Amino acid sequence: MKNIAILIIGLMLVFSSGCSDDEPGVGGENILSYDGPNDTAPTLANGFYEFSVRFTNRELSSSVGKTITEISFYMYDLLPRVTVTFSPDLTISEPAEIQYSEDFTSLTANSWNTIQLQTPYPIDGNSLWIGIQVDLPQAMQTIGCDAGPANSNGDWLYSEEAREWNTFRALNSQSVNWNIRATLSE
Repeated sequence: MKNIAILIIGLMLVFSSGCSDDEPGVGGENILSYDGPNDTAPTLANGFYEFSVRFTNRELSSSVGKTITEISFYMYDLLPRVTVTFSPDLTISEPAEIQYSEDFTSLTANSWNTIQLQTPYPIDGNSLWIGIQVDLPQAMQTIGCDAGPANSNGDWLYSEEAREWNTFRALNSQSVNWNIRATLSE
């Protein structure tokens, strides 16, 4: 009887350990992210936006020499194309010019999308902005976010209409982090 109870508990642990498959990178040591499980996505007016997360040189110091090989993000309403970008700091509240960008078109709505980069992006120890650019044809929910609380670098947003970077918290007092994750490889 005791052995059966141990076997049942062991099987429960095995089956429950696979429950995070729908959330790429959660708990992984080679994942750059600030977010928790997807909660929702803000509705934004039509126009061009970039959702970004910023990682400081201090946060990246243990990853120097590794490369980013995949980006995962949660997408609510389906868009025909998104662009992934990598930029160093211009200031702590604005990225410099984009160093790398890649367009992706095979996307799924209301789901995590994991995309393999054609060219892995090297971590050199400098601060790094990772962004997802979208062009909304109408008011839509696009890139997902967690329920917060916000990390000071987890909710950057650029609006072409405003022509400036700001945190999502500063724009509407919601404390969230974008569901954007980067997978690192040796």
